[in-house]
Amino acid sequence: RQMCIRDRLHRIEVVVATAVLYVWAALTAKLYLWKHKVPPTSGTSRVLAAHSLVLCVGSLWMCAGAIGEIRSRIASEGLAWFFCESQDPPPKLYAWAYAYYLSKYYELLDTFLPMVIKGRPPNHFGLHVFHHACVLLMAWGYVEYHQTLAFGGLVANTRALPSPPRRRGRPVRPPGGTSRRRTRAATRRPGPSSRRRGTRGSCRAAALAPISLR
Repeated sequence: RQMCIRDRLHRIEVVVATAVLYVWAALTAKLYLWKHKVPPTSGTSRVLAAHSLVLCVGSLWMCAGAIGEIRSRIASEGLAWFFCESQDPPPKLYAWAYAYYLSKYYELLDTFLPMVIKGRPPNHFGLHVFHHACVLLMAWGYVEYHQTLAFGGLVANTRALPSPPRRRGRPVRPPGGTSRRRTRAATRRPGPSSRRRGTRGSCRAAALAPISLR
């Protein structure tokens, strides 16, 4: 059964069908949320935090393993293969690329978990869906064709760890009143030019006062 599943995941038809089905499901879920207001469920932070923790641990595990195998291959074969791959990689290094490819299926939950738990789609929805659909095809190309710089891309992507969910709070106000009050007080205070004009005007009025009395 494991060999059968592995052979199916190597087929481009399965990858393309998964990407198309993912885009369709994401658009359908967003349309449903747009028509119906889904209240957020309990335990939101715990579920999303657990999901982010799995991604962080998995990314660190793949990054450390891939770096170790890259260093051992560079010590034995040199650095030329990293920029121009001309043969099949060692089985241990290939295993990390395959684990990276499988992790992209799990990362598809990044789209649907906020919809189910929070009742709203993720931020930058169009770019988010496009990224996950394309990365799935990219990771399949790493495994199937042993692309040049594939392991460099693996390390770079696994180092970019997902950020944990943040709670939105009220902005902290500075002590001594808000900025609006300060700006209003500053606008009410006369500047040096207005003071000079005021003194000149009072002097003129004082000089003309006796003339008007006469």
